[in-house]
Amino acid sequence: MNKLKSALIIGAGVATVGVGGGSLAATSSAMSGSTSASTSVHASWKDEFDTKLASALAAKYDLNTDEVKGVIDEVRAQIIDEKHFATLQQALSDGKITQDQYDYVVAAVKEIDSLRDDYRQATTDQQRADIKAELKTKTTDLRTWLEEQDISMSLLGGYMMENYYYHGSANMEHHWGR
Repeated sequence: MNKLKSALIIGAGVATVGVGGGSLAATSSAMSGSTSASTSVHASWKDEFDTKLASALAAKYDLNTDEVKGVIDEVRAQIIDEKHFATLQQALSDGKITQDQYDYVVAAVKEIDSLRDDYRQATTDQQRADIKAELKTKTTDLRTWLEEQDISMSLLGGYMMENYYYHGSANMEHHWGR
């Protein structure tokens, strides 16, 4: 196995722990209605962790830091997709939802995720307020569509609960480290 592959496998494993731990804490807080320190810490340390991990792997294995960071981001996105959509994929396989319904939900969730990323990167209060309003609208629209389609939100495995609660609350800033 070459150096790049070894470094990226190690990095992906470590990054996966970051994804899983943070998501679990975020979902638990959302369901309990609290904004625990673990959720705000997760949002604030994720980017720093990824950057430091990429830099350390790049230095140790003589690789380009940006390329390593890119691979970590790709692996994280893949894992998140797998975790977010595992129950939904099973419902599709079991014939409980149609391919069109699956595709709609996946596209909507990815759009919400993109807005979440935009929120984290927003630099002004006005940008954050605008994005927060759009997040609330998109999340409410998805929830309404799911209800109209008679699709249980449980198929999103806690993801929707996390996003619905925080997009509609004043606590979103705590959850996402702002």
